[in-house]
Amino acid sequence: MIEETNVSLRQKLAALKRTFHYRPYLILLLVGLNVIVGVLEAFGLSFVVPIFEIAESGGVTSADTSSGAILGVFDRLYETVGIPFTLETLVIGAALAIISRYTIGFVVDYGQARLQETFHRDLQRQVFERLLSARIGYVDDEGVSRSSTVS
Repeated sequence: MIEETNVSLRQKLAALKRTFHYRPYLILLLVGLNVIVGVLEAFGLSFVVPIFEIAESGGVTSADTSSGAILGVFDRLYETVGIPFTLETLVIGAALAIISRYTIGFVVDYGQARLQETFHRDLQRQVFERLLSARIGYVDDEGVSRSSTVS
């Protein structure tokens, strides 16, 4: 049976702070990679509009970008990088953005799972060590379930 507990905002923030101090650089890396995933997802989705506009126009050249603002942005971006602005390069760019997004997303998910596993294992080890160093009467008085919570 699951016991419901009301956790205050202060307790939630304290737990978040304690978790952040566990491995701060890894957590910052995972947050940064999550931001990159979000940007890549938006960038990959924004490829759809120029692809449809070019497909509808039957192939557009660099001078023909007055039809849409997004198309003009992509034209300038491709021109800056030095890539020809064609339907094929747009599709390849969209594919690369989507592949990169899912690859980085997989790395982030793996890192989060590893972080969660090691954090949980370290909490269990900490509880075990504290129970071993506690006086026997404390465990008898409080019970094992009360004693096995990490504060």
